[in-house]
Amino acid sequence: MASFREIDYSVRPAKSVERKMMAEAFRRLELGWPLSSYRYVGMGSVYFADFQLFHQSLGIHEMVSIEREKQYETRFEFNRPFRCVQIEFGESSDVLNAITWDKRSIVWLDYDGQLDASVIADLQTVVQKAASGSMIVVSVNAESDRPPADVTDPEIKDKWRLAEFEARVGAMSVPAGLKGDELRGKLLAGVCWRVLTAKVSEQLAKRNGRPDVRSDTAFADQVFHFRYADGASMLTVGWLIYSHEDQHLAQRCNMKGSVFRDGNTSLSIEAPKLTPKEIRHLNAELPDGPPVAADTLVRVREKTGIMEADLNKFASVYRYYPQYGEIVL
Repeated sequence: MASFREIDYSVRPAKSVERKMMAEAFRRLELGWPLSSYRYVGMGSVYFADFQLFHQSLGIHEMVSIEREKQYETRFEFNRPFRCVQIEFGESSDVLNAITWDKRSIVWLDYDGQLDASVIADLQTVVQKAASGSMIVVSVNAESDRPPADVTDPEIKDKWRLAEFEARVGAMSVPAGLKGDELRGKLLAGVCWRVLTAKVSEQLAKRNGRPDVRSDTAFADQVFHFRYADGASMLTVGWLIYSHEDQHLAQRCNMKGSVFRDGNTSLSIEAPKLTPKEIRHLNAELPDGPPVAADTLVRVREKTGIMEADLNKFASVYRYYPQYGEIVL
């Protein structure tokens, strides 16, 4: 079943926070290259939430949405939010290989499934072909595999997880020395990050072809490393790709000066569940933290009864926190 029939991607709070954080980071690209020169390539589903945000906040007019469920073509076309959104139906691998890559692009490969060989192949395609100044972002489900109910021995469970992971990503993509217990629970996201970063490095080496630095030698700076869960655990990693010739433009963007992550330590996006009245009150007390100052904590907790952990979570994301409401049209 198409995932959009089960999940409304436009009203998931942590996902909404992530989109807004990414849009804020993408605006920094304007310091190096005009945003009007960019194309956005994504996977909009019928909600097209990222397309609406990036078109309206970044002014990007050339947009491509990759959709595999051609049987819902009429519904996708009906929900297309702007005429500038071009919908390409087919497997992501086919669409990405058919695209002309001489234009700077922001590419968000926003999968709802787990990391597998097809995700890796798509990432490799974009890293190999993306123009200097492009952003490449990958999101995957990082929910750990659950062994069959009749498997109870912990050691056998770990062996089963390792076998499943290897079958999914391919033996050549499994990190050397990986053990099954590293694939348990939240640890899986870290392994997926290792695989994705290794594949970016490998593909850059192939793209560059030889060791000497030339004007077109490509580099990749990691900009995003997010983890969140609106249900299933998700991992998002993103990189800025640029040539040696454009290195000064990439530095001017100062992507690493943002609140995001350029290493193996992820930014955990947690959007606490709050009422509209609570949100209004907390906004009046911010910016403050995180961590929220002791006197503010006491004052807000006495007034609202909100737990300290939720106050600090909100303080981390309040600028991006979504507010939903019913509108009668």
